[in-house]
Amino acid sequence: MPFGPPPSAPGHPGGVVSPSWQTPLTGVLIPGQEPPKKSKAPFVIIGVLVLAAAAVVGAVLVLGGRDSGGGGINAKGAKAGAQTVIDNATFDDTGTAVVSRCPLGNLRDLDKAVERVLKVDSVVDEGTDSLTVHNEGDFPAFIACQRNADKATDVAKGPTGLYYQAVLDPPLDYKGYITDFAGSSTDVKIDEPVKYKGGDVYLFCGKANDDKGYTGCDADWVDTKNKIALNVFLAGNDPSKEDAFAALKAVLGDLADNLAAKADTSTTS
Repeated sequence: MPFGPPPSAPGHPGGVVSPSWQTPLTGVLIPGQEPPKKSKAPFVIIGVLVLAAAAVVGAVLVLGGRDSGGGGINAKGAKAGAQTVIDNATFDDTGTAVVSRCPLGNLRDLDKAVERVLKVDSVVDEGTDSLTVHNEGDFPAFIACQRNADKATDVAKGPTGLYYQAVLDPPLDYKGYITDFAGSSTDVKIDEPVKYKGGDVYLFCGKANDDKGYTGCDADWVDTKNKIALNVFLAGNDPSKEDAFAALKAVLGDLADNLAAKADTSTTS
């Protein structure tokens, strides 16, 4: 869930989703008529084979061709990767570890994916990165990779920062987690979760009450079965929940796959 922290400090985001849409697989019509005095068996066999092939194609389209266990997102691999990253991190006395590379993927590649669905000011592209892992004790451990414009006031329109996160073992009461994490420094309004690609998506926007608060909108994809959450937070006053959802959709599969690549295969099956 976590919120993305203000540019002055590293931290994390959250969010909700609109429904996913699937096109139902219809029957297959085989043209032509049965020749006289010939068995119907060839037509029946062809019909079964065509329907079977169409079903496979439909499954690939719906699942996105990924090994997921639900919805086409490699949540199991992402959970294993997050666990490896957190286990290998060296934390300071605040529970923060700075890493040299983002475990969720190359920030420039992730930002480009978002920029295909949202207008992002070039000032953000030229901004400052923060790559951290957190294990603070009071909340679940999480990974946060973010890029902020050096001066938010220089951003003409759109988000002033792009934040990507993974939360290990997110609480079942995810709305309560968002509220607790926001605390008194941030006012949040959280939508009811919506099913999307095997998980629940939480969409919300936050408004800072002080310099410790967060302003922006968030989309959090939560897989309770595999115990992982993948989030995108758009900082600033301009973004909407719909923008956050669009950004999440643009990078969700990549976040999971990139994190899964970090898994310690000697301890995972």
